[in-house]
Amino acid sequence: MDEKRPDPTAPVSRPVLPQPVVAPPESVYDELIALNNELSNVTRELHRSKAELERLNRELEQRVADRTAELRRTVERLEREIEERARTEAALRDSRERLAAQAVALEDKNVALRELLSQLAREKERIVADLSANVDRLLLPLLGRLRERAGAGEGGYLEVLEDNVRLLMTPFARRLDRALRALTPRELEIANLLRSGLSTKEVAALTNLSEETVTTHRRAIRRKLGLTGEDQNLTTFLRTLSDAPDDPAG
Repeated sequence: MDEKRPDPTAPVSRPVLPQPVVAPPESVYDELIALNNELSNVTRELHRSKAELERLNRELEQRVADRTAELRRTVERLEREIEERARTEAALRDSRERLAAQAVALEDKNVALRELLSQLAREKERIVADLSANVDRLLLPLLGRLRERAGAGEGGYLEVLEDNVRLLMTPFARRLDRALRALTPRELEIANLLRSGLSTKEVAALTNLSEETVTTHRRAIRRKLGLTGEDQNLTTFLRTLSDAPDDPAG
């Protein structure tokens, strides 16, 4: 076997020698250090910004939570107020409806009351007319015959009795009672006798009182009637009361 010979035309391979490490220039090294420092500063600033951003985010979340809670409380308060207003309006409507119904019922009662008062007035007129007729037909003629048969003293008393019977048909006692409720029953009795024209002595005899007591009652009646002047006659004033027209409301 033939030995292979090298080709004289082939390039000769040489061993690769290691390249020497060339140190960067001093200015480039300084720039790298400065760039590293700046990068560190930026990193620290980023950390601080991130922490501040997280703090602001927490603060914002807390504010949102507080505002949300406040709005929720406001909404709940408004809902309660709306419900209360609705209940109040419903109660007001019910009250108005009840008042309207009561007004209708009251008007009906007023109509019935007016009718009842009208009936009572007619019944009162009928009773007064019947009483007046009975007094005129029965009682007064009897008193007249008794006065004719009686003596002088008894005739005076019967005349007073007849005058009082006629007085029953007048509003004197009722009007005097309304105007002067301060009069005692005894003073009202004496005022009635004085109105009939009896003197103090006659009133004393008829009421079994002393003349001094009757005089005391006369002074009290005058004081309560407001008759302070001596020129004002008590009997005349009492007769004006009995002669005055009756009050329709009485």
